[in-house]
Amino acid sequence: MDILLDAILEFVLTYVLYWPGKVVLRLVTLGRYPPSITAHHNEEFVAVIGFVSLFFAFLTIAHLW
Repeated sequence: MDILLDAILEFVLTYVLYWPGKVVLRLVTLGRYPPSITAHHNEEFVAVIGFVSLFFAFLTIAHLW
């Protein structure tokens, strides 16, 4: 069961939250971070930024609703 949970968590962090984090970091750093996909960078950091940005976007939408 732990293996399945780890696989699901890794999928969500790597594929779902990575792309919003990449967009936010590209905007904030003017395209400098994260580097191209072939270059080494901290993918978990990018995913956490994606989570935080989506969290605050949902909070803003809920507050304005």
